[in-house]
Amino acid sequence: MQQSMRLLKSEILKIIMKKFFLTFSVAMLILLPLTANAQLGGALGNLDKAVKPTGLSNDLAGSIGTIIKAVLGLVGTIFLVLTIYAGILWMTAAGKEEQIEKAKNIIRATVIGLAIVMSAYAITFFVTSRLGGASSGGVGGGEFGSSAPCSSIVNIDVCQNSGGCIWLNQQQTCADRVQ
Repeated sequence: MQQSMRLLKSEILKIIMKKFFLTFSVAMLILLPLTANAQLGGALGNLDKAVKPTGLSNDLAGSIGTIIKAVLGLVGTIFLVLTIYAGILWMTAAGKEEQIEKAKNIIRATVIGLAIVMSAYAITFFVTSRLGGASSGGVGGGEFGSSAPCSSIVNIDVCQNSGGCIWLNQQQTCADRVQ
């Protein structure tokens, strides 16, 4: 009886400790970003200075475009690795129908997955380019149909390829073309 009471107390203590740890963890996840945000003061200005020479974008549309490109590159790499794996699996099957069927299923699944990802990208690109063109009166300036003004473009290639912008070498900025 006494041993079962000790066991019960230790189980209750474990449950209380788990709840405390979970509550503490959630509180830290909520509160720590607030303390980090308080220290951003001059960091954003320094970040802009650091980004400018690299040609990277510091606007939301450019950042999203970069993330999408990275994810698509990762998906392409996964597709390639799975296709090579399935090919090796098929070649080393030595007539085993189960292994050949497994390789066929892997290839089928990777092709279907790649088709879904590429069609999702195509639909997203189409919709955003149409929305970007409609909101700016038909003038698209940047990546993914963005209608950003010339002053927000930080990449020389994007600036030079947009119709109404010109790259200023001395200031390393993009400006509206004076007509």
